Amino acid sequence: MYHPNLKYYAMLIAMAIFTLVMFSSCEDEENGNSDNGETEVWEPYDFTANTSFEYDYEYTDVSSEEVTTGTMLIEIGDPEVTISGTIDGQDINITENISSDLEDNFISAVSKTPLAPVLYQPYWTGGFSQQELRVGASWSYSYGGNSISFEVTGKDTYAGYEGFTIETIIQDDGETITMNTCVNPDLPVALMVSVEEAGGDTYWVEMTNYED
Repeated sequence: MYHPNLKYYAMLIAMAIFTLVMFSSCEDEENGNSDNGETEVWEPYDFTANTSFEYDYEYTDVSSEEVTTGTMLIEIGDPEVTISGTIDGQDINITENISSDLEDNFISAVSKTPLAPVLYQPYWTGGFSQQELRVGASWSYSYGGNSISFEVTGKDTYAGYEGFTIETIIQDDGETITMNTCVNPDLPVALMVSVEEAGGDTYWVEMTNYED
């Protein structure tokens, strides 16, 4: 059975990130050397109709040493969005058609699945979607003793697509959450996301196929 608190976890992270981003002072550090001067910008959730994304999923609960695994298929229709798959033998099938906007339907669908805390991160839009990504770039935001920092640590390939890997460290009320996100500027969702909570629990998704 998948983790029962995923939706609440996603909501808490979203609230924390919006607080940091909306009321922050920004330090654009941009350290290190660029990768042959190459920079690109990623726009999350800029979906195209009639495309699909398949992911492997894993959640590890360190206290119980239980590992939950599964596969999920995200189908972007015109405009409905369907997410289907199996998590530890439990079938999941969600279809949303609440809006003519593909992003709205995706957010509504993914928020009802275990993918929520890894594939829907509100800070992607405010935190680094407008940044010029290059290997070695870094920047950070801070507010009230809390902070969120980003560093483009390298490039990796998933499902045949190369992307920039960005390490994100969130310091929130004395707790640390570490994320690694790999994004390809031509795709609207991440190629890979790994999350380590303050308590040590981990989430991981990896794109295994993309169809357009």
